[in-house]
Order: sequence, then structure tokens, then C-alpha cells
Amino acid sequence: MADLAIIIPTLDRTEFLKRSMRWYSRPECHHLQVIVVDSTPDGNRRSIHDKIVQGREQEAGGRTKYFETPDYYDDRTNTSAFGRALELGGEYAYKNGSEYIMHAGDDDFVIPEGIGACVRKVKDAPSSVVGCVGARMRFGMTG
Repeated sequence: MADLAIIIPTLDRTEFLKRSMRWYSRPECHHLQVIVVDSTPDGNRRSIHDKIVQGREQEAGGRTKYFETPDYYDDRTNTSAFGRALELGGEYAYKNGSEYIMHAGDDDFVIPEGIGACVRKVKDAPSSVVGCVGARMRFGMTG
């Protein structure tokens, strides 16, 4: 599964990014290429995010990339240019040998076995499968 990259866009959500990087720092996730695209407008917060991602990079043997993209932030709508973030991550993944790309939010925790099953499904039917979606569980955060 080394040919899979996970692109994680984030915007001003330090605690979510910490949990996400902790999740993908587990040994069963070390083979995954993780690409974080951070549209946080605050430079101080971005430097904290960079350190969080570096922790995963050290634990996973360098299979992590962090992009600062504050210019993707739109202060009029308080949103990031999500599509541009995915495009940047996808270009990096492709140039670095990832055959498959997956998007995960900074609050998503994707189970490695599920990722493997999706990749196998796409590999087994390359001409008839464009994408694959695994099972998901949703939960809400409380105060």
C-alpha cells in the first residue's frame, strides 16, 4: 500500500490536526504517504501545525509532507480553497510515486485495513472502478 497518499486539508484546527497525526503515526499507518495542506491564515498557528506534522514524519520515517497555503484562505467567507488544496496535494503525491490518492478530513480516522480493501478493489478492476468508498462512522463533538 506504499503507493497510496492521503491528503488532509486543514484550516485553523490545531486540536483536530494533533489527533489526526497521532492516528496516522501508529505503526500500521507508517507506510502511508500523508500530505497536510494547511490554509490557516495565522502564521504562528501554522508553525505549531508544522511541528505537529514533523512529529508524524519522524515516527513514520519521512512519509509526511506539510504545505503552508495561507493564500488559499478566503477571509470574506472564512473558508479555504478546498479544491486547490486537493490539487496541490495530488500533484505532490503523483510526483512522488503515489498511484492512488485518498482525501481525509483533519477529523477523519480512516482504518488501515479499510484503505487496503479499497486499494485492492481498484487494482482488481482497473478499467471499471474509478473510486472506492469504505464504511464510515460519524460522531459529533460535545462542549
